[in-house]
Amino acid sequence: MQSAALPNAPNCTIVTPTPTICTPTPARVSSATPPPPTTSLYIKFEDSKQELRISREIFRFLSNRELLYEAGLDYGRGGVSGLVILAFGNADTYRIGATDYFGVGTLGGETIPVAEVQDAIEGFMDGWWSGYQNGGGRSENPRAHLTIAAGINNWDLCNLRSSPCNYGFNMPREHGIRWAKMVDDLRKTISNRQYQSRLEISAALDSEYRWGRPYITRNWVDGYVGYFSTPTVAVPLYNFGACEDCGVGAPWGSTPPVFTKLSLTNDEAQYRNNKYAWTLEDGLYVSWSPPYLAPVPEIYNEVGAHAWQWATLSKYSADTNPQKGKIVFSGVLTNWKACEGLNCTGFKNAPERGWIQLFDTLFQYSAIRLNYIPWLSDMQYQDYYSRYQPVPTPVYCK
Repeated sequence: MQSAALPNAPNCTIVTPTPTICTPTPARVSSATPPPPTTSLYIKFEDSKQELRISREIFRFLSNRELLYEAGLDYGRGGVSGLVILAFGNADTYRIGATDYFGVGTLGGETIPVAEVQDAIEGFMDGWWSGYQNGGGRSENPRAHLTIAAGINNWDLCNLRSSPCNYGFNMPREHGIRWAKMVDDLRKTISNRQYQSRLEISAALDSEYRWGRPYITRNWVDGYVGYFSTPTVAVPLYNFGACEDCGVGAPWGSTPPVFTKLSLTNDEAQYRNNKYAWTLEDGLYVSWSPPYLAPVPEIYNEVGAHAWQWATLSKYSADTNPQKGKIVFSGVLTNWKACEGLNCTGFKNAPERGWIQLFDTLFQYSAIRLNYIPWLSDMQYQDYYSRYQPVPTPVYCK
């Protein structure tokens, strides 16, 4: 409560309530402290030129490369360190004559070629390096080291198209190979420009069980991993997706969950014809296979259901895959800033809360317990991006 003096009445006061806007303080079972969160971006490529707000009065029209250069410049000036996912949308493939072309799809129906995506990411890298070396970033964070993850998702475009469509054509194995070659080329660019002391490149896949069929997603992952089967340096692929229906779990903070398999059938016919027929083995296949695959999972649910689901997958791996063992999570992804102004009721975890949910859930079980989860990032829509803004610290209820 706070008091305010009434105008022209010095002997009187009124009491007005102070609104409480806070995140409930999580009950801890460990003493681990979350790492500082970064801001990852949903990239919107709809036109060859993008509008970037520089101030309230001035607008500039930038190419996709210039747009991400500006973003990278601000991240570099801020000394941003950790993991930043640049999420470009769904994988897409189109055919002209007998030739297939690979890229990312947009909401406007365009396909942005892989070469343009690669060029834009190079812009982000150059911008970060310039901002860090020449724009004050080094003094902000002398030990900064940034991993940039080139992300796509497994949304099947046939869900959007009314015309006859070959399910999964937008995400064939060859697309995975091309995406792998793109990040491998970016790795070489980092080395050639001598950025490797501060920058690293990786790939990222937002795999959602209700977006695409399991065998299509697995096929794409096979293409990506297969590219690195020849003698070369493997560039990791991080699954920043969801683990829907991965077992039945109690809400976070209550009794431990019952670890079960997916409630969906694994019958071969339905496996091939029902795009929702994922199994825990499918989820593991596209998420955890060191040194190629590791998850940075979405932990959006505010009562911890997502944390229980991923713990279920880790327990399944520990029980059934001795060579892989428990999942070693590379990071945690939340969507606190992405939900600003949107209806995300129940799915708007603050970064620190999401990290604590997953880490503490794993901590309760010795078979899947981790020493630490090194990365934490929070998604933001590029539409709202103006200048680099650190993730604000949530206000916790006392």
